[in-house]
Amino acid sequence: AIVLTVFESKGLEFDDVLLWDFFSASPCKKMKDGGCAHEWRTLYDYWMDNGGAETGNGSAEQRGDGLSAGSDDREVVKGLIPGSAPRRLAFDAMKHKLLESELKALYCAITRARVNIWIVDFDEEARKPAYTWFADSGLAQVGVHDSGSGSGSSSAGTGSGFAQTSTPEQWLERGMYFFKNAPAQVSKRGYYESALTCFRQAGEVEMEKRARAHLSWVAAIEERNKSGPKKKSTIQAFLQSAEHSLDAKMGDYAAKSLGNADKDEDAVAIFITLDDRASLYNAAMCYKKLNKWIDAATFFWRARYADEAVKVLRQNKLYEDALEFIHGKIEKEKLAVLNNQLKDSQGQKGSEERQADLRAQIVTKENTVAAMEKGGRFSGVVTELVRSAVSEYFLGGKKGSKGKGSLLAVLSYLPVEQQVLMYDAERSRNEGTQGTVTKEQAASYLTDIVALLTREGANSNLMAAATHAQMHGEYLLSAVCFDQMPEDQKNPLGQAECYLKFVQDALKPVVDDEAMGGAEETKGGGVSGEASAGRGAFPVALPAVTMTPGEWITDEASGQDGVLVAKREARDTTFWTMRLHNGQTREAKEQKLVPLRSERGLELLLRRAKTCLDTVKLEVGDEGDEASAQRRSTVEHLQLQVKQCRAQVRQDREGLGNAILELCNLENKALACCATA
Repeated sequence: AIVLTVFESKGLEFDDVLLWDFFSASPCKKMKDGGCAHEWRTLYDYWMDNGGAETGNGSAEQRGDGLSAGSDDREVVKGLIPGSAPRRLAFDAMKHKLLESELKALYCAITRARVNIWIVDFDEEARKPAYTWFADSGLAQVGVHDSGSGSGSSSAGTGSGFAQTSTPEQWLERGMYFFKNAPAQVSKRGYYESALTCFRQAGEVEMEKRARAHLSWVAAIEERNKSGPKKKSTIQAFLQSAEHSLDAKMGDYAAKSLGNADKDEDAVAIFITLDDRASLYNAAMCYKKLNKWIDAATFFWRARYADEAVKVLRQNKLYEDALEFIHGKIEKEKLAVLNNQLKDSQGQKGSEERQADLRAQIVTKENTVAAMEKGGRFSGVVTELVRSAVSEYFLGGKKGSKGKGSLLAVLSYLPVEQQVLMYDAERSRNEGTQGTVTKEQAASYLTDIVALLTREGANSNLMAAATHAQMHGEYLLSAVCFDQMPEDQKNPLGQAECYLKFVQDALKPVVDDEAMGGAEETKGGGVSGEASAGRGAFPVALPAVTMTPGEWITDEASGQDGVLVAKREARDTTFWTMRLHNGQTREAKEQKLVPLRSERGLELLLRRAKTCLDTVKLEVGDEGDEASAQRRSTVEHLQLQVKQCRAQVRQDREGLGNAILELCNLENKALACCATA
């Protein structure tokens, strides 16, 4: 049989209906002081007030209902309702409000039957008012189950048998009705239970399995709501739901059940196999529970929940990953797969149609990637993600949000000017927070900035890069940028100044206290502060320079300058990775590298500075204008500083003294000219 509550049966019709314990389960039944005070007695009172005792024996034709209430029926009813007739109870609209809804429910239950309805109730007191009314009025035939015969037969008036036996097709049709309409019901369990019964009677094994799987899922949800998600009973209920779902080949429900049973890894495997949008979303949620943020974002993105993908990465400070997703990471991976498939299909017979389809897909995907590389609808979020990544980089002291590679990859999502501004602003803010920044950190910052400006052969930004490095005291980096400029844009004077300042900074640590005192006296004699850098120092040996990360070196094999990054041992040879001004890296043998702060390296830089100054001197020539005269004076001044530094590097006391004297004479001459003017 199909078992439904009255509420669940609304809108349905059946040939035969059994109404079970309606009155005994009614909230209108109230027992007070051992007596019957339930509200159903008001029906009997109404019946009696309207002449029920006299009219109850009327013929069927008079009532028009086709039923008769003969003496036999009343005799049977005495067996069903022992004792006297029910006590009458006057209806009170205020006290008996509940009776209205109960009468509606009774009406609903009775009208579900097309042919027969049996009303069975085992509470004698509860059923007495209604049974008496039904029997006396002839509204129903009275039947008694013959329990003594052992045959399960019943004796009743005519028409008490079933209308007809339902066919398997009818069971299936009714089962499909319950199955399809169950999701829309408040109480889904009853509909799925009824569907299960119908499919079993119809012999539909697969549909029976599906109904059982849905019923198990509903039962598990109810248990979770009642006991909580982590209770053992809830876990068991979901595991049973997963078992039934797998038996019914319902992978989505099996996976969801496993996820609710904290079997997320197993659930993910099923969701990925299903590969529809809802399943991919559920796979992402499982990965999220497992704290696998990249995997979660990947499946959110594949399920076309891009906002969720970016959100989960942003919340977990995976800013670089979020930027990669926004700019087409998944689409680029798919494009690579399509290209590989096209490559594999080439040369195969009969694959022309397949290749044409792949080429069309590749063109579409390339257009998608091109659009996404501009940020797409996330263009407003990109700047904030980059700023967060840069801030995380400085605060955490690591390269990028994932601690790999360079921060340049993150900044590359912005225009060059905006990259430099953001990097510089975050650097300044970080320095204000930390209080002190090491020389190595400062050098790394400036190298990053210059790499931003000179990346991908952007020669137009070389002057800006050189100026930026010079402003922050990275003179050698600035000189390298000057050197990389096209011939028509070169600035040999600025390049020479940068080489010279790097050498002067390298010589400062060898100036002892006595030498510093001498420098102050010389300075008091009229020598400018700029010219006095390293001046007056008694030549002492330069400290040994070791090959360590962060050290500026030059590669004699290629002539390139760079910063040491990492060392690698290979058999009897040591290799170093060096980072160039534009952020690119290359590897070189240690024996070919010269530290530029060593004596040999400083000599090399001074030669470069002299070459640059000679070039400027030739360019100026004997022109007589004021600008040219000023330029010649600057060149002479720098040449004497080169001479002074070379003497100090070589520990040449006499040469150092001569250079200082020449500088003093040159500067005094310049001061005299200014006074005359």
